[in-house]
Amino acid sequence: MTRERDQSVEGHLPPIADFAESDVAESLTRQMLDALPLPLSWSDADGRISYWNRRAEALFGYASDEVPDLQTWYERAYPDAAYRRDVVDRWNEALARARETAAECHLEGVRVRTRSGRVVDVEISGTFVSDRLLVVFHDVTARMSAERAVRFSEARLSAAFSAIPDACAVSNVETGHYVLVNEGFARITGWFIDEAVGKNSADLNLWVDRAQRAEVLRQLVETGKVDHFEASFRHKSGKTILTLVSGRVISAEGTRFIVTITRDITAERALEEKLRVSERLDGIGRLAGGVAHDFNNLLTVIQGNLDLALAELPSEHPLRPALEDTYDASVRAATITRQLLAFGRRQVLTARAVSLNEVIESMAGLLRRVVGEAVEVTFELASELSPVLVDPAQLEQVILNLVLNARDAMPRGGKLRIETAPISPLAPGDAASSPRGFVRLRVEDTGTGMAPEVRARLFEPFFTTKGPGQGTGLGLASVYGIVQQSGGTIEVKSELGRGSTFLIDFPAASDDVNPSRRSAAVVPRRGGPKTVLVAEDQEAVRRLVARVLEQDGLVVLVAANAEEAEALARAHQGRIDLLLTDVVMPRTSGSELAKRLQLSNPALEVVYMSGFAADTLEEHEVLGAQTRLLHKPFTPEALRASVAEVLGQRSGA
Repeated sequence: MTRERDQSVEGHLPPIADFAESDVAESLTRQMLDALPLPLSWSDADGRISYWNRRAEALFGYASDEVPDLQTWYERAYPDAAYRRDVVDRWNEALARARETAAECHLEGVRVRTRSGRVVDVEISGTFVSDRLLVVFHDVTARMSAERAVRFSEARLSAAFSAIPDACAVSNVETGHYVLVNEGFARITGWFIDEAVGKNSADLNLWVDRAQRAEVLRQLVETGKVDHFEASFRHKSGKTILTLVSGRVISAEGTRFIVTITRDITAERALEEKLRVSERLDGIGRLAGGVAHDFNNLLTVIQGNLDLALAELPSEHPLRPALEDTYDASVRAATITRQLLAFGRRQVLTARAVSLNEVIESMAGLLRRVVGEAVEVTFELASELSPVLVDPAQLEQVILNLVLNARDAMPRGGKLRIETAPISPLAPGDAASSPRGFVRLRVEDTGTGMAPEVRARLFEPFFTTKGPGQGTGLGLASVYGIVQQSGGTIEVKSELGRGSTFLIDFPAASDDVNPSRRSAAVVPRRGGPKTVLVAEDQEAVRRLVARVLEQDGLVVLVAANAEEAEALARAHQGRIDLLLTDVVMPRTSGSELAKRLQLSNPALEVVYMSGFAADTLEEHEVLGAQTRLLHKPFTPEALRASVAEVLGQRSGA
């Protein structure tokens, strides 16, 4: 019976070849393709798209009648002509290989623009069935978006890692080998990236002190982090750099890594040390200025009275040699006070525009003599050098002291080189900027050099490495003060056994600088004895001044302060010709006293006395071009000369 039934069915079925071409088979094929969860199309050999399933319509937004052939599809899917040519060429190459190998063709990385304008990422697969092509589209938009996000994140992380100016490194905890370092690492350590990766810090000999490395590792192991650990690293060139190391331990795919950020603080520490030195020297300078003022008052009395005593003693008097030695000692003491004021940047400078080259050339013979024949002296003076605004006498003192220091550093002889050069202006806002630039004085010797601890104290007053009686320790201290007060900078480079180099930069002078300070014309006065009002709060100085002036036949009124001076002026019946006043006095200053007295006596002449520093005199407005200032300590002869210049008469007139 079964056989009969089968024969009955076969009698009603067309041949298989006819069935494949029948409408029934086409209908069944379409239904099966519609049931598939993937977008697909069915195209003929002539490029006509005979089928476009619902999944394709849903993905791309086009109905089957809107993409009747491949050319129309290409234009809709790839509106950019260049991109369209690229995709079609790659697809045709894949199809050609598929025909040759009877295999499926595949194309990745295709971006299709949908009808709504949205771009989707697809992978395309094609299979030949007879002369027809079945194409399946795989929507990989989500995956590609995630991959692009990862790549973007990685690129951004890589860019940030590379852009960090500090040295960044990732190393394996177990081996210590660097797996990643940035350009900052290469710049700070001197090791190129490809030289460092795959090696550890021991291979690169980075750590100067292995105990510091051990401590950093201990903190990382115990706490998982280390912050701002100060360590010394060895640059590839061999030089030592100071660093701050921070790090964290992280895990990735079961492996632990150390991420470190290392900052080079060598320059920062050097600046901090310069600041500490500058602050220490400023403090010492303020103390030195105050001490020098007190000594100036004492030395005025000592020198003045010794001078008067020596003038009255006959040359054969037995006390004269002792008094002369004492006077010479007071002169040396006065020199020390001037050096202290120079160090403290509190001396009174008479600055004018001078040629540094001309000053050096005028001193060349002297400099060669003071260093001796064992030292070879050479000069390299730049041409067309701008003038500098300095006190010429103090500039000579700077040069001489530097040369003497170089000579002492070369007891067995050597070479001394003195150079000048222009230096370009620094950036605006820089602490040492100058609109016209600088003029550099370079003094270089081949002497013994200095250890770091000596170099750190080099400019301190009374600090010296010389033996007893061989130096006061004030030479370089005064150099420092003169340079600083002149608006310049000084730098020292020195190592033991490699000599020393002093670099001094003076600001170039402006075109409108007055080359010298104008002096008031001396107007001789006629008539009888002149009257001088002396205002001085130091009793011994008052007595000395009164004694000297009275010996010259002047009428002297003596006051201990401004109030007494005003009372004496009101009570005096005659005219007061000269006010000789200390600058700084209790309650009322000398400049204020002068203003008050000149209200009722406009013709009153004024001479100021002071042992104070320049900054104090500036505060009291007594450093003007027309101001007459008698610096303490002064001798009786200097006092007589100042008074005589103002009153138009000489001693005893």
